[in-house]
Amino acid sequence: DIYHIGVTSTVEKQSTDLACKNCLSAIIDHCPGVVSVIINNIDKQTLKDLPNNLRIFRGLSLLSWLPSDDDFKLLTTWLQTTPVTSLTNQLSRVIIKGLNWGSEATRQYKRR
Repeated sequence: DIYHIGVTSTVEKQSTDLACKNCLSAIIDHCPGVVSVIINNIDKQTLKDLPNNLRIFRGLSLLSWLPSDDDFKLLTTWLQTTPVTSLTNQLSRVIIKGLNWGSEATRQYKRR
């Protein structure tokens, strides 16, 4: 619901984005798996919400999130099936760039 409000709110975007990013960051710190739910919901949203999704994800810390194989497949699909200039492609790149690519994350991913 917080993410939906941040993406679809018609009030001033700057203040809504900041509040949404702060709330989501706190939630993601404690429950990183929520990112998987969000990106799957984004995949089902209309294109009109993509600029807001992109704005919000640019400010989120994704370092604690360990994407599943399905998450990677979705991000890969966005990269491979949309033009480089599309918002979906940009969103996928922002998400991938924000991941923790360190050795500890790799060890945790292998344990799953």
